[in-house]
Amino acid sequence: MNEYELKNINHSFDLLNGKIGCTIRKGDKWKMVNPGDILHLWNCPQAHNGSCKKANLNCEYCGTGLVLGYWYGPIRELPESLLKIEHNFTAQNLPILIEMFKTAYGEINDDDMYLSLIYMRLSGNEGIKEEIEFDKDVLAKLGELSLITGKNVEDIVTQILIKNIEKLENE
Repeated sequence: MNEYELKNINHSFDLLNGKIGCTIRKGDKWKMVNPGDILHLWNCPQAHNGSCKKANLNCEYCGTGLVLGYWYGPIRELPESLLKIEHNFTAQNLPILIEMFKTAYGEINDDDMYLSLIYMRLSGNEGIKEEIEFDKDVLAKLGELSLITGKNVEDIVTQILIKNIEKLENE
């Protein structure tokens, strides 16, 4: 299991603990992640390279997420089901999302490739020990994500949660 910093530049992580969501990013930078990897969620006042902890830019730590998988393709082929679970609720509207991309990346075109990084929000800024509350639709969402990603996401999440519970019990 690897850990990564997922940075938002001046917009929120609206996703509640235990909920499944995604972040949609231009390019293939996030193709290196695997189900089970941990995301450290940061809201930064400006774009920067390197670690948020070392940047000294007043980046706000917003908690953790568990990678479930990703979808990769042109924005015109983005599944509606992924747009509906965008972690920034304002961006769940495609025209607004495209305007956000223009602000972040400049001009965009139909051939640009995007990655939807799918994750489960594990915690707020209290850390991984915060209790996770699952919504009643979580299993249905996991099944749908399995179809999108081509992997059995439900089994992956179950295995990871069992490992995390065992880890917490041993602390």
